Amino acid sequence: LTGMWVSRPPPDVIERRLRLGLFAPSRAAPSGRKSMSFRSGPTAVGRALPPSAVPPPRAVRRRLRKEVIADRRRRAAFANGSVFSGHLARRRVRPATALAYEKASRDFVRWARAAAPNLDLGDTADLDQAMLMFIEHLFFAGEPPYAARMALFGHAFVESRNLRDPAEFARARLTLRGFAAAAPGMQRDPLPWAAALLIAAKLCEKGSDEARAAAGACLVSFDGYLRPSEA
Repeated sequence: LTGMWVSRPPPDVIERRLRLGLFAPSRAAPSGRKSMSFRSGPTAVGRALPPSAVPPPRAVRRRLRKEVIADRRRRAAFANGSVFSGHLARRRVRPATALAYEKASRDFVRWARAAAPNLDLGDTADLDQAMLMFIEHLFFAGEPPYAARMALFGHAFVESRNLRDPAEFARARLTLRGFAAAAPGMQRDPLPWAAALLIAAKLCEKGSDEARAAAGACLVSFDGYLRPSEA
């Protein structure tokens, strides 16, 4: 890596590398700038460690790289007050989907506590009954089947319920299938090309790079039959 220009590592990584003697100012840096480069051999590392304990430079770099990756993953796992346990299980869905699931679960719990306070949502049978009643409430309130699916799958996601188990939400899932049969989804006409161009033009008028990228994504999605997350 000597003589190569690399992006500057985080301060804590630089401090660890300086403590091990792995960083040294490059003599080939132009115009008085100091670039940080690796120096191999016992000359650079031997100042911090005894010669008998000096590991190979490649092993040291591999260990430091693992420390940086582990620190980044820990920060992501504990961000926004999340708990470490179950972090990878929750990452199986996109962040936007997880937020939608959490909102649907909160709406269900709020309704269940008000409409059926005698049911214990911690009990599997009572939870199944409460979800059944909520799905029927959504049906008679004129909501689409999508709202019922979000409630069931969202609460199962939040509570880490295994929907592969036939006993989990057994009656509620039958009710959901009846909901879909009684209120099938309606086909909608696609967005006209003129409307897609108008949306892209309005976005480009904003002038920002993000708006222009969104305008391009809108046109690409229309032409390629893509979902917004795929563009």
